Amino acid sequence: MTSSANSFFKRYLLSALIFKSVLIGGGYTTGRELVQFFLRSGPVTGFFGMVVAAMIFSAVLAVVFELARRYRLYDYRNFLRKLLGPGWIVYEVAFLALLALILSVLGAASGEIVAKQFGVPNFVGTTLQMLCVASIVLYGTRFIERFFTAWAIVLYGAFLVFFVWVAGTLGSDIVARWTASHVSAGAVADGLLYSGYAMAPIPTILYCARHFTRPRDAVMSGLLSGPIAMIPAFLFYLAMVARYPEVNDQHIPIVYMLAQLRAPVFDAVFQLVIFGTLVEAGAALIHGFNERIADMMSERQQEMPRWLRAGIAVALMVISTVLASRIGIVDLIAKGYGYSTYVFLALIAVPVLTRGLWLILRRGKAGGQELPVSSRT
Repeated sequence: MTSSANSFFKRYLLSALIFKSVLIGGGYTTGRELVQFFLRSGPVTGFFGMVVAAMIFSAVLAVVFELARRYRLYDYRNFLRKLLGPGWIVYEVAFLALLALILSVLGAASGEIVAKQFGVPNFVGTTLQMLCVASIVLYGTRFIERFFTAWAIVLYGAFLVFFVWVAGTLGSDIVARWTASHVSAGAVADGLLYSGYAMAPIPTILYCARHFTRPRDAVMSGLLSGPIAMIPAFLFYLAMVARYPEVNDQHIPIVYMLAQLRAPVFDAVFQLVIFGTLVEAGAALIHGFNERIADMMSERQQEMPRWLRAGIAVALMVISTVLASRIGIVDLIAKGYGYSTYVFLALIAVPVLTRGLWLILRRGKAGGQELPVSSRT
């Protein structure tokens, strides 16, 4: 990749891929979120609800990225102190609870996928995911950014092949169920509720804002992030319409949909991609948490050791796995995510689009000038 192409990628696309990583985790890859928040309202209503969600993500991320760039706020603690003042601690508590919830879903899904493929106990897949996540976060931001870039190609390619295969095999069923459905006012509510919980991890991915040098970089990257992050979701959603409403009752809808294709080789390959994506999502979230700790240590003139990054990853995932084993993936998504939606609309969306926008419009200490790109890893 040439220097100019690499710069363009980091300034406009990398942040979208990192956001995709945290968005796709916790059920989007498995299909549970898409069923819970969208498909239960009907194929057409749910689809337009996804469009609403993508638009909300774009608006919020455009403001978040420019606010982070302008004030050089590259970890969620400093960002939220600027945005919420003393109230930032409320986000800290709520986010840690949601982090445990999301990691629980990722671990549960990983366990079920590996168990189905190899006939081993669920804890084997969950343990394997833990080790993979810990290995990735061990090496810091630069390695994580490279991994996300490479895996994005694999992920988008896999979802495109999956959609084309389902459309070619079950296309008439998709059309029949789509035409039998209709759009309702619930689309706006669906999109708002989904975006509420899903934007909760946004402040944890601000390490990517170090690549923004001008307001245009941050704003354009934010506007692109919504649709780019939702592309796999749109493809997966349209494929699931072929088996609506039966797919609504499946614990892991992607496993059910792959079974409809009767293609064991593609099934195995695609589930490997899903497993890798669950690992990617866990790494993105935990790395954001690690960056918050690294910033605290930096203020004390200390450097966060690699072993601590991996140790925190394992500790968080072990705690979350215990939670998952006690509750179950369906209840985790249906109840836990539902409760967190309104909390993060109040803590992220509303403050960002009001106070955050005001902070950008007034004369900030960084103004609109170009900023150097940070090299911290």
